[in-house]
Amino acid sequence: MFGNITRVAGLSLRLPATWSIRPGQDISNIRSDDLVLLVHPTIDEVVAMDRQLAHRPQLAVLLDASSPAATTAAVLGAGVDVCVRASSTAVLASHLLACRRRLRRAS
Repeated sequence: MFGNITRVAGLSLRLPATWSIRPGQDISNIRSDDLVLLVHPTIDEVVAMDRQLAHRPQLAVLLDASSPAATTAAVLGAGVDVCVRASSTAVLASHLLACRRRLRRAS
């Protein structure tokens, strides 16, 4: 997870107990089966992360619920797999679980 961890407080309570949320320091510790979450990033941060990860592992972005649709479109166009506009960790968790299911089906 890259970004302000307080924005996703309580997320770990909504995810399976086998999952962990690790604050990202750099991308060298990211495994190929990880989901990478960017919390309230700029478009430039999304583009840079997508480029650094070479489109893998799956990249998810959390935007504020009041973010404009144009921002969501720009984030999706920048290469993310999922963009969630919500203030609810329950909504975010459900999207992350869906990402994991898609990864398992693809492998």
